[in-house]
This record gives sequence, structure tokens and C-alpha cells, in this order.
Amino acid sequence: MTSVSTQTSFFSGAVASEQALPVSSSEGRLVGLVRRLSAVVPDCESEQALLAEIARAIEAAYRSTGVYFFRDGRIESLLALRRIPGDALDALLEPTLVRVAESACEKRSPQNRPLPDASARVVGVPLLYESRRDVLLAVARADREGSEQIAAALELAASFLRFRRGRQDVTRMAAEVQSMAALVELLGKVEASDDLDQAAFALVTETQQFVGAGGGAVGLCAPGATRTRVAAVAGLKNFDARSELSGAVEAALDEAVLRGSLAVWPAGDAGERHGLLAHRKLAELVKSAAVVSAPLVHRRGQVQGAWVFWGEGDLAAADRVHSLLRAARQPAACALRAVRHARRNWWVRSGRRIGRWARTRRGWLALLAVAGIVGAMFVPVDYQVKCDCELQPVERRFVSSPFEGTLEQALVEPGELVTHEKLLARMDGREVRWELARVAADYNRAAKERDAHLAAHEFAEANIKRLEMERLALKTQLLDHRAENLEIKSPVDGIVIAGDLKRSEGVRLTTGQTLFEIAPLDRMVVEIAVPEEDIAYVTPDGPVEIQLDAFPGETWSGRLERIHPRSEIRDEEHVFIAEVRLDNPRGVLRPGMTGRARIAGPEKTLGWTLFHKPWERIVLQMGW
Repeated sequence: MTSVSTQTSFFSGAVASEQALPVSSSEGRLVGLVRRLSAVVPDCESEQALLAEIARAIEAAYRSTGVYFFRDGRIESLLALRRIPGDALDALLEPTLVRVAESACEKRSPQNRPLPDASARVVGVPLLYESRRDVLLAVARADREGSEQIAAALELAASFLRFRRGRQDVTRMAAEVQSMAALVELLGKVEASDDLDQAAFALVTETQQFVGAGGGAVGLCAPGATRTRVAAVAGLKNFDARSELSGAVEAALDEAVLRGSLAVWPAGDAGERHGLLAHRKLAELVKSAAVVSAPLVHRRGQVQGAWVFWGEGDLAAADRVHSLLRAARQPAACALRAVRHARRNWWVRSGRRIGRWARTRRGWLALLAVAGIVGAMFVPVDYQVKCDCELQPVERRFVSSPFEGTLEQALVEPGELVTHEKLLARMDGREVRWELARVAADYNRAAKERDAHLAAHEFAEANIKRLEMERLALKTQLLDHRAENLEIKSPVDGIVIAGDLKRSEGVRLTTGQTLFEIAPLDRMVVEIAVPEEDIAYVTPDGPVEIQLDAFPGETWSGRLERIHPRSEIRDEEHVFIAEVRLDNPRGVLRPGMTGRARIAGPEKTLGWTLFHKPWERIVLQMGW
């Protein structure tokens, strides 16, 4: 209760004091706020100073207001002209400020919420700049009209903050673009140099002019070394390498290489002063207030050298200079390395590199391995021709329709194993039975007519009817034969490789029409597709090893029995077909199985076996 009463009395006294003063309109207050902020924004050196000016301007226009800033999850007080007692701030104001700020960040719009004791209202306006969670907060009078005026004032203040941040970003981006343009121009001049010394002179002179240093130098070192040699001094085409200045510069460059990072004298940290003695000596020798150096490191991590610049005291604190030296040290090192290697004879450079590498333990092991590989290339081996292969039956038996009729039922499908005399299909016997009945009736009628002619002593007519009876008897025998052969059976043991008649049941068949194709499984022939470029290394009766995809763990052996004299095109490739016969006592081999065959060829060296095909293609394309 004590904190609530203190808070209420504070705002009551503030309202009374405000009502005692002449009150201008809300538009007038905003206009005055705009004028004041427009006047102070250009002179504010930091955002914190601008926030303090905003707080003072809002407090001057709205006397009963406390202004706060929500940043990084914390509430910062910007002005303490009329502070609320600490107990009341902790108990009432601070939680409300946090809730309003988080709500404004989440909803990205101004928020207005009363204190728990309803003595005042908290207004929050998000800055809405990039992805930051910054909110301007103010404590207004309890009435809604006063809080709305405060919200308008905070929106105006937020626009000034966004304007300042945007201007700073534009200034920073312009500086970065300028630095990148200078770096690109610098690297272009370095890479256009005729030799390494000219490239080093261009590098240090252009950089010294850009950073505004009083002088500078660049030094180079051998790969893996820490001792540098002064390669160029800014503005001096010729310099004495034995002078006191050259010695001091080399000592500072060695110090930069050993440190491995940007070094600045005078050092900000007292603990680093003992590691910058060479920089200090150089600064005293050239009578400069600041010395800045950095190593030049290739992207592979190899140190190519270092550069050092000296000048006035602002050189040590210029972030633009430090950023450029850090960003340019790797591109500059790569450019110098490129110039060095481009101007050196390729054969000499390669020979030196191989010589250095061969002197290492890894190089000796690699040379021994290469010698072993080269020796292995002359080892004689049996050349093997690897080919695709496919199983086919040695012979095929075709089962055809014995007479014209209708197919009643098909009992087998392709892929089924059949035995001798197994029922394959059945013909419809209704037409045969109907024909037998008709022929029997005609036979009986002819017999009666013959008997009648005989009784009438008409011997010629009786003889004609006798012949008709003989014809009908022969036709009856034919129909009886058809009736006895309505079932179509397999002539051999084997597998049905063709003849899917399930959808042809009820279809009219003609005499001799092929119904099924059956292949015996006791023996199979392997058709091997020998590539055209390997046919010269394949001879009849050569040994062959066959592996089928269906049985990856088994190998069949045989000998070539026949090679077709004419090539064929299979899979858009010219091949010669060679045949190998295999016994199939277990019946596991089936027509259509595929695999790989290895045909033993003549004895050749391992090198010839591995590389003769690429060499022959090159010779063929070159026309040699």
C-alpha cells in the first residue's frame, strides 16, 4: 500500500503543476518537439546522447512524463528529473514497462496499458528498425487523451532514431564500398606489375596513400620462414637495404609475422607493450606517433610477408585503416604469390617443388610406391575379355492346333515347367459331336435309300448310295479322331517360353496355328556378346567362366563351341555372338537369364591390359 500511495501522490502533484502552467495545444507541442529534435540530431555524437535529448525534449513538452528505453531485454532510464521512489518503481512500474515493451515488439505496433493502481498509463512505441527489439517507453497521465499525445510524441522520436540509424548505415556502407573499390584497384595494379619488386612497390605505395599514412614498407619471406626482407618502401624506388631504417623496418615486419595478427603502437593494453619493442623503435626512428602492421597470409595459411605503416596518432585509432589492412592482407598475399609464380619458369618451379617434396619422408614413401606400381605394369597376366551373356535353349518345340476349332481352355502360362504328355490346352468338342450326329443321320438315311433301291432292282442308284455310305463312314472316322484328340499335350519335358492363351479362350483356331513354344531344360546354350574391339583376342575352343545374376555365388565353366561369322547390333553396339553349351542336370538354368562371361585370352602385361583400350581409341581418333 505504501508504494501505491507514493505513486499516486507523485502523478497527482505532477498533474497539478502542469495545470498551473499555460497549456498549448497538442499540435503545438509536436511542432515544438520536431524543432528541438531537428536542431539536436546533427550534433549528437552517439545514439545514447540522442536518446537523452529525446527524453529531455519530451519531458519539456509533457512535464508529467518519465521516459525509458527497452533494449536487449532491459529497461534503461533516459532521464531522472522526476524519479519515482525505488519501491514504487520495482513494485508497479518496471513490470508494466517490460510487458508493454514485449507486447510492442511482438505486435510491432504502439501499445498503451495502465499501471495496476490506475494512477498512470505506460505507452510503448517500437522502433521497427531491421530485426532489433528496441522500444521507446513513456509514463503518461492516467487519462487516455494524455497517453495518446505521448504516443504521438514517441512515434515522432522513433522516426528521428530510425533516421539516424539509417544515415549511419549508409555512411558505413559507403565507406566499405570505397574500401573495396580501393582494394580492387590496388590488386589490379599489383597483378599488372612486371616483376615482384615492382608489385611490392605498387602495393605499399598505393596503400600508404589510401590510408593517409606518413610512410610504409612491405617485406617478403620464404615459405615457412619468419625472417623477412624489405621488398619496397613507399615512395622510394631505390633504398639502402643496409641502412638503419631498413633494419628497423625488418625488425617490425618480423615482429608482425611472429604475432600473426594486426599490431598497433602505442598498444592499448599495457601487457602487449613488451611484444612491440620493434614497433616502438621504428616509431622513434621515423618520429611518428603511431605504427600499424599486419602479416600477409595466403589463403592456404602460408605467410608471404608483412607490411607496416607509420604516421600521426589517429592512424592507431582509425577503424577504417585497421579494417582495410585486415581485409587486404590475404588478397594482397595471393596477388604477390601470383606475380612471383607467374614470372618464374614453369619447369624450374616444378623441379624445385618436386625436389623439396622428394626430400621428405612422405616423398620417399610416395616414390617407392610409384616405383612399385611401374614395376607391376610389366608383370605378365592372362588377358580376359569380359562380356555380357544370356541363356537360350538349345532347341525349341512348337505345339500347334491339330485341326480347326474353338479353344475351350488354356491350362499353362509362359514360365511354367511341363512334363511329357502334360495337358496344355483343350479344344471345344461340341462342334465335333454335332458333326458326328449329323454324319450318323446322313449315313442311316443313305443306308435306307440303298436298301430301297435294291428292293426295286435299281442297282445303279443302290451303288451310288453305297459309295455315299463309305464317304460318310470315312468322315465319321475323322471326326472320331478329332474327338479323341481334343486335349493338346506337351511333346517333351521343358518350360513354356511362349504361348499366353488365357485371353484367347473361345477364339477360333486354324489348323497348324502355333499355340505354345516349349524348350527342354536338360541343356542350355550361352550366347556371349563379344565386343568388336576384343574379337581379335578370342579364339574358338577357348575357356570361359560364366557368372549369372541369378546365382552370384556360382560359376559355370565351359569352352567356346562356335563364333558367329557376322557381327550384330545389340544395345547400340557391334558385337560378335559366341556360343557355349552348358548341361543343366538340376534344372536351375532358365532361358533369358543374364550375366557376365570372362573369356581367357592371350598373355599380356598388366600395363597393356589396363591401358590398351584408351590408347587404341586415341590412335583411332588421331588417325595414326
